[in-house]
Amino acid sequence: MAFALGAIVACLTATGAAGAAPINDDFADRLPIQLGVADTRSNVGATIEAGERLTANDPDGFGCNKQGEAAAGDFQMDGTMWWEFTGNGGPITVSTLASNFDTVLGVYEIEGGAMVACNDDLQPLDPTRPTLQFRVSSEVLLESVAGRHYAVQVGGCIPAEKCWDKTSGNVTLRVSQTPVNDDRSAAESIVAGVPVAMTNTGATLESGEMMTCDTGEVQGVHQYGKTVWFRYVAPRVGTAAFSAAGFDTVIAVYRDSASMPLGCNDDAVEGQFGASRFPKLLPPEPLLEVTPGEYLIQVGGFFDDGFSPVAARNGPLSVQVEFIPDLDLDDDGINTERDCNDQNAAIRPGAEEIWNNDIDENCDGFPVYDRDHDGVSAPPLGTDCRDDDAGINPRTGEVPGNRVDENCDTQTPDYPRMLIRIGIVEKQYKKPEPYSWIPAVSLVEVPAGAQVEVRCLGADCPKMLVKRFQVKEKRGSLELPAGFRLAPGERVDIRVTKPETIGREQVFKIRAGKKPVPGTYCLDPVGHRRPC
Repeated sequence: MAFALGAIVACLTATGAAGAAPINDDFADRLPIQLGVADTRSNVGATIEAGERLTANDPDGFGCNKQGEAAAGDFQMDGTMWWEFTGNGGPITVSTLASNFDTVLGVYEIEGGAMVACNDDLQPLDPTRPTLQFRVSSEVLLESVAGRHYAVQVGGCIPAEKCWDKTSGNVTLRVSQTPVNDDRSAAESIVAGVPVAMTNTGATLESGEMMTCDTGEVQGVHQYGKTVWFRYVAPRVGTAAFSAAGFDTVIAVYRDSASMPLGCNDDAVEGQFGASRFPKLLPPEPLLEVTPGEYLIQVGGFFDDGFSPVAARNGPLSVQVEFIPDLDLDDDGINTERDCNDQNAAIRPGAEEIWNNDIDENCDGFPVYDRDHDGVSAPPLGTDCRDDDAGINPRTGEVPGNRVDENCDTQTPDYPRMLIRIGIVEKQYKKPEPYSWIPAVSLVEVPAGAQVEVRCLGADCPKMLVKRFQVKEKRGSLELPAGFRLAPGERVDIRVTKPETIGREQVFKIRAGKKPVPGTYCLDPVGHRRPC
């Protein structure tokens, strides 16, 4: 039924005493109120207008029933005040929460006067459940039309025999749009250890959104509404607890896009209405094991079974995540900051290395290799300088003179060198043509055990081209017979060798009228020339 605007205008001068009524006592004097703003004022002295809906003057005798509809014989109001607001195209909550008496609330479209919704009590008295809280504030949730103007009517509940309290006092009217994180897709980001202050005033439930928390406790299923959402990203494996405080909250935690929660909680401390925590604080439950990734947190207000979600508690709230990283994922006793592979208990500092498997078991940064299987590992952990040759490693003895570092000490020891000096005795002749007579060779510092070989290299050499001598004892100086007749250009080759010793070779080239030109060489223990 349309509100009788013309009748109200006609009766403005017939209302209560001048100056005694609130400034917004009449529909025509309604006060604008912005979304998200609360206005508190007293309705003492307020009146009702002739033909005013849902009052004792309602032409049809209508009041507001428990279903939020105008119905004959139901709850009416007295001492009304009026406000108006403009719709934003989304859900809007109109509430008298925090008023100090039993209110009745009605909302109308100004254009046309149609009633949109009404409410007497957020949670009416239930005689069958006397322990339930009786909440006499009023609240309605409506789907607004953008740009459409709405009138709000608030008064005290009548008749007295049906209502709970006095009909006048301070009215706190709040018109709320939905919070920014009302929907799951718009969840507010939160980081561990930092409480986030928000409100669920004006919040709604999405289609299909979970609104019951069944923890398996004897209290049964807990209902909640007016939900808001938060998003937490776990940085690593660990444990976490999720909590909400501020009023009687209910919390549920989801993994990513899962439709069912990992768990939920109504009361952090069982039997104490108020803050919620998952997992529960008392009796204590193990913290939730989390892995890296996203978790969604749903927080709503509790409401009693049998009532509408409009009765869900709301107001400022604080949400927090406690996160404890798992510092030893593989339970090997090594902190994850020191363990190079915290997914494998066999890989940790102090573990025994397994050679040649390309795995760094002890977390020192290097796998261990022994590719030639000689029992000595390769650098940087081992000392095998040639891991491709089993004959070369620190356990191998050195072979002198082969210029190979068998024991990996970076040294290649040689055989001891002879300190011998070699010369020849020469007599030169000019006739009949130039030649030299070499009667003997001279040796100085001859070691014991040395073998001397004197060789004639020329056309006039005797039949015995090579003369060999064995020196048994060390000699300071020694002359050995040669008996060679050599022409210029021919040579005498003198070799002195000894086992396990670098020997000496001296080659003298004969020259006419000049001293022979010597050539000096070193000999390995078997007589092969080698660099000196």
